[in-house]
Amino acid sequence: MKLVGWLLGFSAALVGARFPEALAALPSPSTILIFLALGVSVLCLKREDVPRLRANVFDLIFLSYIVLLSFVEIYNALDVPHDIATGAISTQLILWVSTWPARLVIRNQRDFRAFLLGIALPAVFVSALAIAQMLRIEAVSDWIATNVNAGGLESRLQAGRTDIRATSTIGHWTALGGYLAVAGALLCAELILRASDAVKRSGLWLTIAILIVFVAAIATLTFSTIAVLAVALLVTFLKLGARITWVVLGGAAGLVGWSVFGAEVAGRLDAQSVVSKQTADELQWLPSTVAYRVRIWQNETLPALEQRPLTGWGQEVYNFPSWTQFPTSLSWVSPESQWLGLAMRGGVIVMLAYVIVLILIFVVLHRSRAALGGGYVVVVAMLLALIATGLINSPFSTNGVPQILWPALGAIMAASRMRALPEVAFASGRTASLQMVREGSR
Repeated sequence: MKLVGWLLGFSAALVGARFPEALAALPSPSTILIFLALGVSVLCLKREDVPRLRANVFDLIFLSYIVLLSFVEIYNALDVPHDIATGAISTQLILWVSTWPARLVIRNQRDFRAFLLGIALPAVFVSALAIAQMLRIEAVSDWIATNVNAGGLESRLQAGRTDIRATSTIGHWTALGGYLAVAGALLCAELILRASDAVKRSGLWLTIAILIVFVAAIATLTFSTIAVLAVALLVTFLKLGARITWVVLGGAAGLVGWSVFGAEVAGRLDAQSVVSKQTADELQWLPSTVAYRVRIWQNETLPALEQRPLTGWGQEVYNFPSWTQFPTSLSWVSPESQWLGLAMRGGVIVMLAYVIVLILIFVVLHRSRAALGGGYVVVVAMLLALIATGLINSPFSTNGVPQILWPALGAIMAASRMRALPEVAFASGRTASLQMVREGSR
């Protein structure tokens, strides 16, 4: 069971990684790990588990969303016209598949927590690479440039720019920040759960892992996703109270982070006060990163969306393909908004359908609050903060957040399947005893 969690954890951690050209015909390493996890979980399936394995409302809604997305894309392909973006559709199907391994192997609270840890802990590896990348360690930077799909990073390097931001194995700084926010929130949830265990276990190594993830989040220099993780940390701090370990390690992490990345953070903050000559007078009070997004929405996104509001233009519109029809107002490579991006690619129809999917995620979380315990508030706060960042970036439509969130959601669905997962009394050392407090429904 732990192996399945770790396989999915590394599938998320390596989402931006690619094979050498000789193996380019193979699916991505991330996809292979997802299906390997599914295969292992099927092999671990017991006969008595089969009756409880059934599709639920979430499966019905999400598969309906994929069908709708497919029909809209086919319509756009015929109407614009252009090729059907099968990759965008298959990506959603793979994300749905990634929710199933957890549902096949999780049987109790111990399984649930071990699975979430397996998903989250590879973020420490990702964070170490991100920190090394920002420290300009040549071997790490060269490896990332060679083995990771990182278009934004490659463009900056080719242009000779020195304002590099951490991308690690995820591929983009904003996507990395979102991934680390989800992983950090899952680690915080486990830390809170440990505080309520019958047999207390040290949370020191877990605290250190969380702080490493936070330092790596700072290395992305993406303030929106840093704020998401900061929200999760604040909620955790309020749940656990002021502990000397947290204060000392947090202070040390802050000092180390500032001494290493202080100049980059200060430069990024200074850049927010620079007003572009193209920025209208009424927008000059906004930070530059927000003002330029508003300018993109006004001059590019909304005019293009007005032409095809119901179905959008197609999933590949921001790859600037050579279509016979194309929104002439577009020149920037991103919608800079989750919601406008969904509308541009699939219209208001697809955007509203995805909102329904997100609402259903909160329903699943609410049903599993007993298994998440005090960590429930952390996960909900993180998700709400991520949705808020969707105003200025696309956390749910770019590689990073979906690849770690959906497997975690599968674990949470496994927890919500039962009235209450059996509690576990963890013993110290390598042994643990399982105490059945209540029997869950099957």
